[in-house]
Amino acid sequence: MLQPVPHASTKDGLVLSYLIYLGRFDINCGVRLIRTNLSEADVAPVKEELAQAVFDHIPVGVGSMGIIPTAAGDLEEALEMGIDWSLREGYAWPEDKEHCEEYGRMLQADPRKVSSRAKKRGLPQLGTLGAGNHYAEIQVVDEIHDERAARQMGLEYVGQVVVMLHSGSRGLGHQVATDALTTMDKAMGRDQIETNDRQLACARIDSQEGRDYLAGMAAAANYAWVNRSAMTFLVRQAFAKVFGSTPDDLDMHVVYDVSLPQQHRPPRITQPWYAWVGKPCASCHRGGGTSSGKVGQPDKAAKPPPFSCSFP
Repeated sequence: MLQPVPHASTKDGLVLSYLIYLGRFDINCGVRLIRTNLSEADVAPVKEELAQAVFDHIPVGVGSMGIIPTAAGDLEEALEMGIDWSLREGYAWPEDKEHCEEYGRMLQADPRKVSSRAKKRGLPQLGTLGAGNHYAEIQVVDEIHDERAARQMGLEYVGQVVVMLHSGSRGLGHQVATDALTTMDKAMGRDQIETNDRQLACARIDSQEGRDYLAGMAAAANYAWVNRSAMTFLVRQAFAKVFGSTPDDLDMHVVYDVSLPQQHRPPRITQPWYAWVGKPCASCHRGGGTSSGKVGQPDKAAKPPPFSCSFP
């Protein structure tokens, strides 16, 4: 279930540090779908072995440690480069980024706006799934509604095996949001900003706090893409091991990588979001699994009263 979030009233541009979604927040928490050319019949005889291989390759659980070698300098570059770092280091295929939102990299990211504590938490967690509602699932296509669209994605028949990964920016992103709450709380007092809920900490977009948060949030988003890319590398290795083949021969291409729509997606400060007020007024992070906009239209928040921001 989704938790309703109260309005945050403002008279000028504000950026909200995070929203409550099931009591959690995770920057660029998203899902990635990886196809294969295997059928359910191919996997059935080895499904237990395959599940164990995936479990062995991808660390899971709260505080889990990754097996991708990462030094402090690597982390700085990953925060800035996103999936381009994964490509350079050999953990992603060139075509992977073509199927990621933002092409797997937010250019406004600034690792200097990520605290040392956040980096300390993120350094050992690259390539880890986490806990809670995060998962790595071996799935089977059981119904095709649009054959043309499915073929374009390489999903060609019922019974085809795919893999879905659901994870985000782990402890690093959590800490970025936690740090922002403290900073923005002070900024609200200075700028005499009030909200209905103290957890809706915010700062003016053009303030130092607002700019720092957006840059740090973009860096955390880049970390999430690197994290899912690392897990994709590990899943490909697990499948290759079990089937005595190569990831390329198994056609293990990324179908899509998207942030859960408006759940933890980094904000895009663009005019279409605010067309109903005539000028940008706030950056809306909405909790939920679907966009409020219609198919084919620019994604935008539902129309609330003037100078306030609601979250469906």
